[in-house]
Amino acid sequence: MNLKRLFFLLAVLFLFHSLTSYAFEINPQLSGSWYNPDQSGHGLSIEVISKDVTIFYWYVYNPDGKPTFLIAVGENQEGGRVEGIAYHNTGMVWGEFNPATRTETRWGVITLNFNDCNSGTLSWQSDDLSVQSIPYGEGMIPIKRLASIVDTACAETPYAGIYKGYLRSNNRDDEILATALLSTDGKFILYTDEHIAIRADYSVIDDDPNDIGLSLNGSAFSLDTSQVVNELLESFGGIVPWYRFVMDYGVGFFDNGMMDFYPINLLYWRGVTLDGIAGVYLTDDDGYVTTINPDGSFNGSSSQSCSWSGQISIPDTRLNLFNAEVTVNGCDEDAGFYTGMGYTTDAAKLKDGRAMQIFGFNGQRTVELTMTRSGG
Repeated sequence: MNLKRLFFLLAVLFLFHSLTSYAFEINPQLSGSWYNPDQSGHGLSIEVISKDVTIFYWYVYNPDGKPTFLIAVGENQEGGRVEGIAYHNTGMVWGEFNPATRTETRWGVITLNFNDCNSGTLSWQSDDLSVQSIPYGEGMIPIKRLASIVDTACAETPYAGIYKGYLRSNNRDDEILATALLSTDGKFILYTDEHIAIRADYSVIDDDPNDIGLSLNGSAFSLDTSQVVNELLESFGGIVPWYRFVMDYGVGFFDNGMMDFYPINLLYWRGVTLDGIAGVYLTDDDGYVTTINPDGSFNGSSSQSCSWSGQISIPDTRLNLFNAEVTVNGCDEDAGFYTGMGYTTDAAKLKDGRAMQIFGFNGQRTVELTMTRSGG
């Protein structure tokens, strides 16, 4: 069991100022199928391909009742809005599919407004005589999500997720690989393989209608047993929802530098269930066995009169982030009760989901469990 010894609890105050509005914004997890439940039979296929562009297809009918479809390349705007010019295509013959026979005609303007992850509105303003002298007019209908793309989901907290990146330390003159976890219920954990670990609670503050701030209060721990650290850690930076966050930090004379992280969206949106993670795991450093039961309880031990047990709970099975409680018995100074978070990741191949990391804190020390499921 890999138990990091930590010293000197530090009071921490974090203040983040975001680079974008906290109003619900366009994000890749909105991609999928959408429709109006009261008008089943037509609908949208939406693809958010970048932070600036969304492509959508509207499979619908013309005023004469004949099937048709419209395509638009939309511009992502603030406040969860996408607007694009829609086009209608005719002329291509089935079986030949000759592009030279295709005629593309401007149809009008279509606007999507998303209220949240699962609802919004579709509005349109067609040109006076849009296609073949048929007036389509203007209008608006509500839309709801019909289906998501596999391994994706959507939450109303754009900053929550699993982040990977670097702690760029000026005093140490190096880059340290780090993991940051931000939950949907206000928890923040940062962990490095060496040097420092952080646990905090965050809350959303809106100092300006066009800016979002995250205020975090918590504790920082030194992972270096040769260092004595008793300074206030201060950190300032910003989060671009769904894309990146960067912040500067300082711990008195101990260290200062920058944290630079990118979200691992495909990992975070993978989802996790208690049945799915149940099994026998081996800790990476020493091969000690930990058994996770279908109800989320787990236990393990080493050959040195050191044992651990605990409980995993999953707030949202759509998301690959869970809460963990760990009780350590024996294990010298590491004995105690810890709370924290964890997630599943890959071991031998992409998307095998066989590995797991759990980070736990008890106010004075922290533990890390890195495990791989036994037996493939």
